[in-house]
Amino acid sequence: MSDPVRDTIRHPKLLDLYDYWASKRRGRLLPARADLDPLDIPQLLPHLALIDIEAGTGRTKFRLVGTAIVGWRHDLAHPDPTGRYIDETEVLLDANGIRWWLAENVRTKAPSYRIEDVVLARRAPSMRLYVLQLPLSADGETVNMVLCGIFSGNK
Repeated sequence: MSDPVRDTIRHPKLLDLYDYWASKRRGRLLPARADLDPLDIPQLLPHLALIDIEAGTGRTKFRLVGTAIVGWRHDLAHPDPTGRYIDETEVLLDANGIRWWLAENVRTKAPSYRIEDVVLARRAPSMRLYVLQLPLSADGETVNMVLCGIFSGNK
């Protein structure tokens, strides 16, 4: 059976992440954070971010940010945004775009994938980022966290 999101993913490691997330659903709409074991996917950890979605407000906060992502941010005032709200930190991608994509993950309870070209401070040329956002739910219905996989590649 064809999966419309999986069929669009153009990065092999993000395909691995998607398949891992899908395997943890076990017949449910969404897996929970508790279903994920970092020891299952050690090669992906540097490229992952966990984003909390606050109940009621929908505010988003970086719970964890992998070392590869932090490395891309080395020119920023706060390279590691762990523990910070997205609207209070510099981000690699358009902040409004990030909030929109996260809101879509919450609204649709579905994963999303996109490719974005970004120019990092004091770096040229631009960098192509492959971004996969996978919603998680503690209760099986309400999205309370999003697992993001971000890989760079050549344009």
